[in-house]
Amino acid sequence: MLNRNMLRGKIVENGYQYGTLAKKLSISRVTFYRKMRDGSFTIGEAEQLCDLLHIENPADKCRIFFTQEVPKVEQN
Repeated sequence: MLNRNMLRGKIVENGYQYGTLAKKLSISRVTFYRKMRDGSFTIGEAEQLCDLLHIENPADKCRIFFTQEVPKVEQN
């Protein structure tokens, strides 16, 4: 699951607009908005976004693109 707030923050911090990032990813603006809404960026798109937004720390990448917590397994 995508951490939209963190990604939006990085986009603003780097001075980008959604339309500009969509062009750089070779997708339509509508598709970019949908991917922001449902978190369906491909691994390649996520890597491109990290490069464009200067997200280099692996922990930050995980916090942005993989926020869903793994449920604890109860031990019997």
